[in-house]
Order: sequence, then structure tokens, then C-alpha cells
Amino acid sequence: MGCHGSLGVTADSTFAFPRKLPGAAGWGYQDIAGMPDAPQLGHEDPEVLTYLRRVGGGDELRANEEVLARFFVDGALDEAAVRRAAASGQLQELIVPSRRRALQLDKAYMALMREQKFELGRDVVLAPPTNVHARIENVATGLAAAGRVYRDGTVRLDWTATEL
Repeated sequence: MGCHGSLGVTADSTFAFPRKLPGAAGWGYQDIAGMPDAPQLGHEDPEVLTYLRRVGGGDELRANEEVLARFFVDGALDEAAVRRAAASGQLQELIVPSRRRALQLDKAYMALMREQKFELGRDVVLAPPTNVHARIENVATGLAAAGRVYRDGTVRLDWTATEL
């Protein structure tokens, strides 16, 4: 994906609009305000809840302190809080950073782009991540043994499971 890595997942090898609402509601500018958190096709729970549950944080590095403070009380996911936001059609409460965090991420991204050094990737974090392996040398990470490898994800959402 080159410089567009981490923008999301492609569907059928193309960029797609997995959160495009069905029917007439899906035509026009996409506004997540009021949009429900729909489950992925074949899943029962909303997409963001499934993601937070599996990742154990707000990003793959579990470095998003804002999401941890908002939804992980004493280190445990507050599923009721996530379900309340999902049910009330407040997708933005689940995925949009505060203004302060957004500006910090923008500043970090600008610094990364100025350097044009991507050997550590293009994603920005506000502090060095502490929840990742520093180095993996052809050994198992333990995820498969712990049952933490998931192959059932899709970018296609089941809008019939929500009230639009």
C-alpha cells in the first residue's frame, strides 16, 4: 500500500466504503455522527466492540491512552459502555480522538513526513509503545497457542443488525 498503509482494509483489492449506509442514506457525504456501530457480516457483536475485545486496547499497540481511559476500567474492557455508545448511534464516541489527541497525532505525523524515514512504519504513536515485542526471531509469538489469531474479519458490515 506504500504511503497509504494503515488507512484501512481493502475489499476485492480496491478501496471500498464498508461503512456506507444502505439505500438512499448512503448517498452523500459520510457523517459518522448518529451512525450505529454495525457488526461485521457473520458476527453478532458490533464491530468496534469486537475489535476492542480482541486487541485489548484502542489500537494494535495498545498505546492509545485515551481509549484505555475511556473504555478499559482497571485494565478490563467496559463492554457495557461500548454497547451503550454503539446502541445510541454514537460511532464517533468510539473511534474519534479528542481534539487534543488529534492535534498531537497530527504534529507527530508531520514530523514523520518531514523525516521521510519509514523503517519503523508510518503509523504515529505519541510515546514509544511498551506492549509489543522489541524483536521476534522466527519463533512463535504465543498468539496462536493462546487462541488469539482471528481469521473471521471482514470490512463488510451487517446493516440489518442495526436500527437505521
